[in-house]
Amino acid sequence: MNQTMWEAFFITLFLIRTTRVLWYLLFLWQLKEYRFDRMRIHLSTQEGRKLLFGPAELTKDILVLALLGFILTHFMYGILLVSVLYVGIIFFEAIRFLFLVLKGQFFMPVWTAKTVTLFLSIFFTYAVILWSSGRSLPFVVILLERTLGLWIALGFGVFSVPSRIRAMIIFGLATRKIETLSHIKVIGITGSYGKSSTKSMIAQLLRSTFDVEETLENQNTTIGIASTIVRRLTPSTDIFVMEVGAYKIGEIRDSVSLVGQRLENAVITGVNEQHLQLFGSKERIEEAKYELIENLPQGKTVYVNADNPVAKRMGERAKREGRKVVTYGFSSSCDIYATDIKDTQRGITCTVHFKGYTSTLSLPLFGRHNVENLLCALVVCFKTGVPWAVLMKEASSLTLPAHSMHVFRVGKTTCLDDTYSANSDGVIAALNSLGKYKGERILVLHPLIELGDASDEVHRRIGTVAAQAIGEPGT
Repeated sequence: MNQTMWEAFFITLFLIRTTRVLWYLLFLWQLKEYRFDRMRIHLSTQEGRKLLFGPAELTKDILVLALLGFILTHFMYGILLVSVLYVGIIFFEAIRFLFLVLKGQFFMPVWTAKTVTLFLSIFFTYAVILWSSGRSLPFVVILLERTLGLWIALGFGVFSVPSRIRAMIIFGLATRKIETLSHIKVIGITGSYGKSSTKSMIAQLLRSTFDVEETLENQNTTIGIASTIVRRLTPSTDIFVMEVGAYKIGEIRDSVSLVGQRLENAVITGVNEQHLQLFGSKERIEEAKYELIENLPQGKTVYVNADNPVAKRMGERAKREGRKVVTYGFSSSCDIYATDIKDTQRGITCTVHFKGYTSTLSLPLFGRHNVENLLCALVVCFKTGVPWAVLMKEASSLTLPAHSMHVFRVGKTTCLDDTYSANSDGVIAALNSLGKYKGERILVLHPLIELGDASDEVHRRIGTVAAQAIGEPGT
């Protein structure tokens, strides 16, 4: 095999290896919603540090430093040795990736216009540079390999400009559309946990009486809410149920500004350490969530989970500001509460108390925390205009979002899929729910992320509950 064929062979391997890294980094950026703040925090975690300073990366860093030293001292044998070792690592990584592809064990992004454009741009740019590098090929390979992450970050930075322009256009369209729908009522739901389940329950119950639209899945960002308004709301829509999320102060305020005076209700499901590392402190998380209440028009109603200390405190603050506040929870001091709660393998049974009503319900749901979500949905829907008898009938057929507290069996093993999202309260609720089963049990979760300084304490708390709820294998 002549030199040209060796170069072609190596360039092909390098591009294969580059494809693996590109796919993974694009997947990771997509997972972090293309946000530099979330990516920065990820890189500070153990997994992120491994990406930057893992054994393979440190080895290559040492080789690069050695190469620079050999170049400065004109030590040709050292330059040759380092080049061969570096090429060997690239060769190994490329072959390993091919085996992973054959096994189907690799990360790949969801292909969108953004990810496809960035992948093709970097891939073909690298290919052109490599094929035209000539004798400098080993040095070009090292340079391109060590700067790939920077090129991807730069690419997303460039893409952020048209993305922001597009977002501004969609925001404008959403605001104008809401203004034309003068009859529509909007229910806003926020919190660190329970948002999606509560939103889903409210929407299901309201559909018995009204034409309802809701934000789909976890489309709870400002652009997600605006896109839902533009695409799904029509003149026949009576009620829009929107889940409102945030990663920093000001984002909930921006989301609420889209619907303005149409916001009828603000729901606070509960607040905990979720995304603490992004916000910086628990107080800032609370302040961010309070923006939903703060931007609720006067005379409208706030609903808070009184079993959550932070949500309860937010409700008390709203009362001091002269707002109407409705509480829900397990205490008889709440406006609507539940007793006789039984979380069984067949579902939940409970007795609901509200004003003059006392009703016993059997629900095809799992997890005591879903009773809290149900209480919120019942009181919001009743006050919106759904008769109590209709609510009791519809509640028996409620469902949860996919991958949310889904229990199934594989042979003799009980599995609980709760991968829709994750937070400490949700994990603890899932553990307690799984604890009622016997034999081998598997709990599948979404990772707990961005907990910052609270991470160790949260995981210790979860470990304690796991030991109490699950116990020894086979019990």
